[in-house]
Amino acid sequence: MLRRIYSLSSASRIQLHQGQPWLVCDYPRQAHRLNDTAWRILSVLKPEAPLDTLVRGVTPAVVEYLENLAAAGALRAEYFVNPPGAWPHWEVVVPVYANPQGLARCLTALSVQTYPLARVRVTIVDDASPEPVEPQVRGRVPEGLTLRWLRCTRNVGPGAARNLALRTPWPGAAPSERVAFTDSDCVPSPDWLSVLAALLEPGPAHAPPLSAVGTAIPGVRTDSLVARYEHACSSLNRGKTSGRVGPGWNGAPYLPTANLAVNREALTSVGGFREELRFGEDVDLCLRLAAQGHRLFYFAQGGAVAHDHGAGWSGFLRRRWHYAASEAWLRFHHPLGFPPSRLGGVSWGLGVLAGAMLFSDTPGGWALGGAGVALLMWPGKRRGTLDAPSSLPSWSWRVQGLALLRGWTVRLLTGCRVLIRQGLAYWVVLALAFPALWPWVTSVFALGALAEWLARRPVLSPWEFLLGYGMECLAYSLGRGWGQCQLWARAWRGREPESGNGGG
Repeated sequence: MLRRIYSLSSASRIQLHQGQPWLVCDYPRQAHRLNDTAWRILSVLKPEAPLDTLVRGVTPAVVEYLENLAAAGALRAEYFVNPPGAWPHWEVVVPVYANPQGLARCLTALSVQTYPLARVRVTIVDDASPEPVEPQVRGRVPEGLTLRWLRCTRNVGPGAARNLALRTPWPGAAPSERVAFTDSDCVPSPDWLSVLAALLEPGPAHAPPLSAVGTAIPGVRTDSLVARYEHACSSLNRGKTSGRVGPGWNGAPYLPTANLAVNREALTSVGGFREELRFGEDVDLCLRLAAQGHRLFYFAQGGAVAHDHGAGWSGFLRRRWHYAASEAWLRFHHPLGFPPSRLGGVSWGLGVLAGAMLFSDTPGGWALGGAGVALLMWPGKRRGTLDAPSSLPSWSWRVQGLALLRGWTVRLLTGCRVLIRQGLAYWVVLALAFPALWPWVTSVFALGALAEWLARRPVLSPWEFLLGYGMECLAYSLGRGWGQCQLWARAWRGREPESGNGGG
């Protein structure tokens, strides 16, 4: 069962103003008027005590309210799990394509789970490998696993392969209550299924139930530069901070299928995976689950699944290309899942400054530079709810000035991070054509890399991180451009975009 601990952030406090209690946070600068119930709950929160041990009569609405305050930065949220009180049946689905060595390693990891193996069934789906995988692995399957093999008649991609497992009943067995997904190049930790079961286990009446959960995805290997970068900065790994997943919540809007557990009922309600997608099918599934009101959660403190990213640059760049190409399709079909970044004038300001670099020795260049700086300073959307009266004594000029400076710095770093990831390849081409842009491109790249490093804090040398980040952004920007061109081409031909394969 998932346990929640909420406490005031280091910048937050509760204070009275004209007899009315307020939750006030210096940064992100916000103030929330509290009713009696909210005041009673917030005033007893402690950083070491779970919510259900401090407050009686907590409802799902109260938990949702506290989660929103934590997402806004006014509260600090921590999570841990108790061992599951029940042991429901699980089906673990593993698609494989021409990877018998990896599959044997994955099955070995599944055979040493702390979860009772008698309540676990494993389905291997061979996605039409040129040489069938089953004969190569069958002699190396550990004892204790209840296993079945399925094989696709043609190569259909991982989403369709998983759907084949979901719609093919086990002989003489009822469908399992929980479904876990991983891949043949993954190595689940021994407590993987136990942690997933604890997360999905229904809690007290006040605990909102979760429909899909996932845990951390580090790398299996660190024997090369690209492997070390993937281990520290892979887009599959959601980081060290647990919390809600989906549009409107901090962090990424999805859970990767390398490490995903879903209630079968929720999975059935959205029709499983979209089979025409070969990349981005996990993002699409999570966005459809969230759109139906299902809650998704990422837990970083246990049950990890290590992923073998490979050691070569070609595979690394190819994956980033395909991920980015699928993003254009996903944005087209899930506009609410990818809301605008709301960075104020940062993106426009950086673009105007790039123009100023081309005319730096002319009055027009000086004018563009001034306009670019003004756009950079333009206030973006503030986090939190600024509904407090201006007479609240908490915000001194010093506090307001520091909040403004920190907010501007965050917008600038985030803007550079987005601009570099989505367009580095094109800015490099422009800089080759117009050398005056090189100082601007290198400055924005440095700020974007700093923002990425601050977000991940990877254990890498500066040169390893900068090389990996630069190569990733080059591949990602090219892939995103290719995917967008595919959408435009289909729109020009009067056809709706069909898939997010990105040419793969």
